[in-house]
Amino acid sequence: MKWPWYLLLLVGASGCALVNELIHEEDPSGLGEKAVRLGPGPEIMAGAIGMREVLDDERALLADAGSLAPDGGVQSGGGIEDENLDLHRCWLDPKSYEVWVDPLGGGKGWRVVIWPKAWCNAKMYGGGGEFEIDGQSFQILRREIY
Repeated sequence: MKWPWYLLLLVGASGCALVNELIHEEDPSGLGEKAVRLGPGPEIMAGAIGMREVLDDERALLADAGSLAPDGGVQSGGGIEDENLDLHRCWLDPKSYEVWVDPLGGGKGWRVVIWPKAWCNAKMYGGGGEFEIDGQSFQILRREIY
């Protein structure tokens, strides 16, 4: 009796699924349904350093214009026109960005790209930044704000 090739494929795939279930790492208990795994800690730290730089740059711009509120948000009455305040609020929100972390060879560090992904950047060029973060000290070796 000759076995059809697709049965062999089916048996192989089900075997792989069974092995995956047997060695699957258990997720931490008590997490909500929206919990996400971010990845290894050093990559998260590198990404957070880049994100902080982008947000700090926006805060400095607002402070120079007299539009940075005491709580770190945006206030009217400064040099930013009132019709642009919502744009700046959006630019201060970390949810407005995606963070990409690319390991550099040999454990040297990471290339971090902060990419704008919100309505406030839909019709604009720029926003975000690119950084090179040292793999040992987590110092910023190269910084470019877009």
